Parts: sequence; structure tokens; C-alpha cells
Amino acid sequence: MTLPAAAILYSPWVDLRCVSETYYTKRDLDPMLTGPWLRRMREHYRQSLDVNHLELSPVHADLSGLPPILLHVGSNEILLNDAMVLDQNLHTYGNQVHFKVWHELWHVFHVHVQYLEMARQALLETRDFVNRIL
Repeated sequence: MTLPAAAILYSPWVDLRCVSETYYTKRDLDPMLTGPWLRRMREHYRQSLDVNHLELSPVHADLSGLPPILLHVGSNEILLNDAMVLDQNLHTYGNQVHFKVWHELWHVFHVHVQYLEMARQALLETRDFVNRIL
């Protein structure tokens, strides 16, 4: 299988068990997502697969041999722990990861580029990452 040259992950949802602590500790800070909503979406998506299945929760899979990855997450989002565990696991498997937690921002804040200077900065970082890879 041919892999892409790189991957860009904004606020990834990579553990569909939905049990990490930030599902609870960040629930009042993240205006975009809630734990109950994600669990409902998981039920639509998973069909008959167990929530521990590696295809549903890639954070638990063998992550070796992946291309360079840019990983952004907001410090106020419920998926913060998903991203942190993914970053740790990617490093464990020897991957090149550029991980950044954006202070006091929420799920996929990047879409607010018209209003937030940090969203513009994040997109410029993304551009620079892609330019380095290509």
C-alpha cells in the first residue's frame, strides 16, 4: 500500500471508546463537541464492530511506518486526551510528529480563520509543514 507523503490531523477522534478524562473535564469548555453526541455518532458509525476494534480506535493500533504527521488540538476540547495519546503512540512507533496544543481553543478552531488570529497562525503552520514535506 502506498501511503501519502504526510498527514494533517486537526482535533482527531481516534479512540471511539469515548472514555478519556477530557470528555468530562473539558465538556463545559468545548462549544463544538460533547461526549454524548460523539457516543451517538459512534453507534451510527461502528455498526457491528466492537468499540475496541483497531479499525474504530486506531490509537490502539500498530502505528509504525507512517509518514510525517502534523497534529493540532485545542486545550479546551474534549478530544485533547485522544490527541495526546495519539502523539505519544506515534512517537513510540518511531514516527515524525509535529504536535501542538493551542491554548484555550476548542475543537477544529481552524475553521474560524476570519475571526481568530490563532486560527490564521495554525493554517500558516500547516502551509509551512506541507511545504517542508513537498
